[in-house]
Amino acid sequence: MYQQNDLRAISRRMGYVFLFLSALFLSACANQQTRTDTDRRVLWESHRQKMAGINHWEFSGRMAVRLEEEAWSASLLWTQVGDEFEIRIIAPLAQGTALITGNGDKVSLKTSDNQEFTDSDVMQIMKQNLGWSIPVNDLTYWIRGITRSGSTNNGQVIDNDGRLVSIQQDNWLVTYQRYDLSTEYALPSRIELTGSGARIRVVINRWDINPS
Repeated sequence: MYQQNDLRAISRRMGYVFLFLSALFLSACANQQTRTDTDRRVLWESHRQKMAGINHWEFSGRMAVRLEEEAWSASLLWTQVGDEFEIRIIAPLAQGTALITGNGDKVSLKTSDNQEFTDSDVMQIMKQNLGWSIPVNDLTYWIRGITRSGSTNNGQVIDNDGRLVSIQQDNWLVTYQRYDLSTEYALPSRIELTGSGARIRVVINRWDINPS
């Protein structure tokens, strides 16, 4: 059995631990709350430059597309090397599979029945042959959590760590719902795009980054 003096000593130690933990919590909250808009913009600019320097990457995940009269989902594999990209969309049943490859000048689309189409506009070739489209040129930037310079930008919201919460560019609203913080890059792992009569959600399961 504990003696009365022992109980008092334990009580004092518990009190010190509680005060210490409370101080840490309040300090962390204070640090978060004291970041000014200027601080967040500085963090954002540093993050933007880091993400813009990544021009060789690949991710795999899934995509859910909701149009006015239909909704479906697909597996998604995207590889990007500079301006060149390869997007493989594997959808169930009638939606089939599509392989989209291209660069800044030319885009090719190959359907599940081996038909192949070429164009200079990736959204147009998708709309004409798949019945829907995604803003590939913009998404090359958005998927890395940065804005595309030169595009119409109606506003952006930045969190306390200098990362995008949402942006509005080229008539699309992009919402960042989750980031992968397990690596140094803090890349998005779940985003949602709303615009052009469509709502598209992209969930990324795996990023592979080549920093060279």
